[in-house]
Amino acid sequence: MIYKAMVMDNSNFFRTGTIRVRIAGFYQRKIEWNLSQNYPTSIEEGETDDERFSEDFNAILSSPMGGGRNYGTLILPQINEKGLVAFLGNNKRNPIWLGSLFEVVRDANYSVEYVNIPSDKPESEGSNSDGIINGQQNMNADSDAEALKKNVVIRTKNTVREGSDPADVDWEQRPTSNIITIGDQEINITHFTSEDGWNGTTPQKYQSIHTGKNADNKDSITAKVVNDSSGNTGKIELTEDGFIATVGQDDVSIEFKDGELFFRTNGKPINLENASEIKFMGESDNLVTYADLADFLDTFLDHEHIAPTGKTEGLIDGTGKPLSPELSQLLKQFKAEKIKTE
Repeated sequence: MIYKAMVMDNSNFFRTGTIRVRIAGFYQRKIEWNLSQNYPTSIEEGETDDERFSEDFNAILSSPMGGGRNYGTLILPQINEKGLVAFLGNNKRNPIWLGSLFEVVRDANYSVEYVNIPSDKPESEGSNSDGIINGQQNMNADSDAEALKKNVVIRTKNTVREGSDPADVDWEQRPTSNIITIGDQEINITHFTSEDGWNGTTPQKYQSIHTGKNADNKDSITAKVVNDSSGNTGKIELTEDGFIATVGQDDVSIEFKDGELFFRTNGKPINLENASEIKFMGESDNLVTYADLADFLDTFLDHEHIAPTGKTEGLIDGTGKPLSPELSQLLKQFKAEKIKTE
């Protein structure tokens, strides 16, 4: 037989391999299905110092993958989590936590009020923020069809027994730690900084990785580090033919595209001592600041030069010999690039 149960405590798991659960049907008093309503009495009233007379049970965990040594998937049930328990071999000494419950909660008119599945929207935090609200999907999707493509949605929170504050075990007051979404078109992982990742129900400091299509419909991997309290954001986007990295409040960026590397701020070339742009030229081992080179290029390209051997028709190098066609072409390319950036 399978029983509905609540997680009372998980603090001893890494010492005992079990969690303490309260099982409906074996509890002698009215069971609280939301422990924050009468906390901490809601937890303590079923406990005794002698486990032989406790009304709660110590249950082992089941998992869809595991059973070997140092192998498998561990999802540690949290305090105030509702789920299912069975007894191995119908022995009351061997309870097993089978997993959690997503319940359909209906209003007086029997309409769906909410289903307590996780939403993958970071901004869906706090009260009434589940993945289904008022019979509508509350996911990061424009339609039910898009929401159904999210095969795996994981949103983690930690409930704790540290004192007598009901907020410690209240799901709607505990901050989200991580959101992971796996679908047929994308994978998203977001981690919220534990100390100050949230400003109330607004994400404030977090780090994220996205794999999927970018704004230009290209396959990409994007990593971001966001601190909205300071206004700073660091971002790297990698595609099969280039990358762009941006940092800071001024949107300083480095972009590699079509074999060339650009440094910019707010979308414009970086100004370093009046240099209009810094750029690596394709496969050439050259670093150019155009403004510093401008006068030299104009003079070097537009005037005749006198070598020890006499007047030359073309450009000369430092030894007085005419430049090679390759170097002459490179200088002309520099001048063309200078004109483009002005």
